[in-house]
Amino acid sequence: MITDFFSPVSKELQFDIEQSNDDSCFGKKTLFDHTIETNKTKIVLLGINLNKTEKQLFQQIRERLYELRPGDWHTQLYDIGDLILGHEETDTLFAFNSTCQYFLKQNATLIVLGNESSLIQWQHSVFGNKKPKNLVTIDAKIPIGNIHESLNNSNYLGKLIESNSSIGHYSNIGHQSYYVSKEEVGLMNQLKYDCFRLGELIEDIKQITPVFQNAHSIAINLNALQNHYEIEKKTTNPNGITSRELCDLTYHAGIGNDTQILGFFNYNQQSKSNEELIGQAIWYFIEGINNRQKKKSFDSSEFFEKYNLPFHKKNILFYRDTTSNNWWINIDNTEEYYPCSYKDYEMAVNDFFTKRIENLLKK
Repeated sequence: MITDFFSPVSKELQFDIEQSNDDSCFGKKTLFDHTIETNKTKIVLLGINLNKTEKQLFQQIRERLYELRPGDWHTQLYDIGDLILGHEETDTLFAFNSTCQYFLKQNATLIVLGNESSLIQWQHSVFGNKKPKNLVTIDAKIPIGNIHESLNNSNYLGKLIESNSSIGHYSNIGHQSYYVSKEEVGLMNQLKYDCFRLGELIEDIKQITPVFQNAHSIAINLNALQNHYEIEKKTTNPNGITSRELCDLTYHAGIGNDTQILGFFNYNQQSKSNEELIGQAIWYFIEGINNRQKKKSFDSSEFFEKYNLPFHKKNILFYRDTTSNNWWINIDNTEEYYPCSYKDYEMAVNDFFTKRIENLLKK
């Protein structure tokens, strides 16, 4: 039973929410239960902490989240608590996989809180190898690392690639060049993956958010956040992603119809400001889910404007969704449609392809 794998949210927090006079807070709308019986869109929050000495690690995140006010939402959030660690790491991994697969089969969207960024490998592996799934990470680094070492925070992406896992396409957002080696950049180019530097995010976030339109698994390594003002932290990132940019990204992650899992990783309690930010980022993700639009047929002239752009021996078709203003591209009338931006289209009209379009053409 799934209930055997989890310790529920602390009784103290549940009691505080129950006794609160603020009936409009999000905690009053949340169910601390493992049994899903509602017909509403389902969102399941769970925590996984590999450090046995830290208890209730995510308590403060939950406190900050549940004191917020929900929007006009049609979704139901279930907080099932934190995963109980097994005797061996393989036992914990089995419990995590079983839990995620159980809720995914019920068409729930998962929100995962984790203490180690290596858990990003676990998160994406829950899909198995049957059908490739697209992965997006928000990370200051591109963690290829040494794949001959055991799984760690520096090689989780390398392990995913090396294991021939279910990565359909990979996109990195927010890496900083001085943290990334030439070899790591070279491998990303060789694999035709999309990598957006922090500077590109700052310059034009609208050029980057299309990656969420067909992402299945999204992971945020909290090392990507700007935190130079947190002097109590042992490690800092003075030029990271800002709080507003993070919330903008998680909102677009929620809007994506294919998004099944969003994870926040590398969390610790050394910083007292991140809890409120993570709570707000989760809020924006749920807001995005509540603003999703139903998928439409690309053949429909009612919902899509189509632009034909012949290029040598290839036929490139751009599609603009007239309701969301999202852009898509199709090459040679295949069944694959890839998200892109208006800038991609605009530059292609002027005979210049962005790196995103170049990668698609090379594929």
